[in-house]
Amino acid sequence: MKSFSTLRSTLTILACIFSIFSVSTVKAQGIYWHEGFNNNPGKIVSTSSDPSLVAGSVIVNFEQGDSGTWAFYGAYRTTGSACAGYGAGHIRFLKYTDGTVPFAVSPIVDKGISEIHFTPVATGTSGKRFSVLWTADTSAVTTNWTKILDSVTIITSCVDTVLHVNLPTAKRIKFKDISSASGYQVDFDSVYFKSVLPLPARFAAINANLVSNLVKVNWTSDVEVNTATYSIEKSTNGVDFKEIGKIFASNSRNYSWIDPTPVNGINYYRIKSVDNNGSLNYSTAVKVIRQIKTGISIFPNPVLDRKMNVQLDGFEAGKYTLNVFNINGQKVLTTSINMENSSIAQTIALPNSTKAGVYQVELTNGANRVVKTITVQ
Repeated sequence: MKSFSTLRSTLTILACIFSIFSVSTVKAQGIYWHEGFNNNPGKIVSTSSDPSLVAGSVIVNFEQGDSGTWAFYGAYRTTGSACAGYGAGHIRFLKYTDGTVPFAVSPIVDKGISEIHFTPVATGTSGKRFSVLWTADTSAVTTNWTKILDSVTIITSCVDTVLHVNLPTAKRIKFKDISSASGYQVDFDSVYFKSVLPLPARFAAINANLVSNLVKVNWTSDVEVNTATYSIEKSTNGVDFKEIGKIFASNSRNYSWIDPTPVNGINYYRIKSVDNNGSLNYSTAVKVIRQIKTGISIFPNPVLDRKMNVQLDGFEAGKYTLNVFNINGQKVLTTSINMENSSIAQTIALPNSTKAGVYQVELTNGANRVVKTITVQ
């Protein structure tokens, strides 16, 4: 995780802005995302004209980033010179000559903004200047922008910068390059925002794998600020999910759960997060195919010393009855087996009165019946 600090000595104007926008009663709730602009090039999903630019004729590119859709005019992703430890990618604003101002507009957020984090990248010049604006509109090409910073000069590059703001209605942030001198393009890296209101847990990853014929479900939460519990839900058809477990959020971000009773076939899993205010959020569903041949094995066969080892595989969880019959159909033993897992091994002692001969072992749960023939010596 990157270390963030204010740009105290290098941006004196910024220090003044911090004092204006810092609000001690506002607690930063959660991080929406981290955008490092490392997916170069970004995928252009659409274009639009911007009425705030010259004659409304300038085309804005909307590009899909790791954090969502960004709007760029006169800016592009590049893997040129960047700050150490940030990855190769960042965005670069081109020098403008037509009276318009290059900019980058963030994806939409929906819980307000309490902190704006970003890293200006500049080298060897004091001529690089930028502004930061916000809007309550969802449109990236709106004309309704309010300035947070205006014409701040970058003196030292690769210093993480944070703006403490109280913008509960903010939807987007705009970064503008207002340098006009040749060679004074501004580069930005590592952008993220913190919300005003609590964010629901957001799942970065979820997977499920077979471990010793059981299923282990693993998940990672990107945002875990107001989360109370996680529920593990399971389905056999991918539609109807039922809760099979619950754990309390511990701010560890990484969690796992073992399903002790997976079915033989397809198992679907998803995670439900529950916030302290009751809000719910669901992960995507993942599936695990478990294929174990159903059967009963008894060894050794012939049975020695009236002790038989019973191995059950592929059976659904539940209570089963094991009966042993002699060749006359008389029951010589009955016992219960509780199948908590789909596979179980158990040693069963036959009565001392059991004589040598051929026997049938029956396993049943009332609905299904499996029979195995054994010989007792």
